[in-house]
Amino acid sequence: MQKLIVDKLTAARDGEKRDVLIRMARLAGGYAAGGCGTVADWRNLLTETVKALKWSNLKKCEGHIDAGLSYGQAKPIYPTTTATDKGKKATRGLRVIGATPLPATVVTVQNREGTQYGNVES
Repeated sequence: MQKLIVDKLTAARDGEKRDVLIRMARLAGGYAAGGCGTVADWRNLLTETVKALKWSNLKKCEGHIDAGLSYGQAKPIYPTTTATDKGKKATRGLRVIGATPLPATVVTVQNREGTQYGNVES
């Protein structure tokens, strides 16, 4: 999942960076709330990525990261161990299979209908 977030931030163009940053922070907040890593882990990943990409106004970016993480925590995405696990439902139409706390090695993402988006290495 970390790789997906970093790739999305890297691909963001001028004029869409703020929106992409907030969306990725919301996603990260959902994973943190669901037990996949801590908020501090995700904040560090997002902040270090923004620094490495040399985005302007780091203080403003940090504010967007904190806001997105906070919002995402209200909508947890719970890790499950198998595709048939009937445990807690993932929110936002996603279910994470085989996720572990950061750093994870491979995460498979699928929607509620069971369409698999593939394995994402982190």
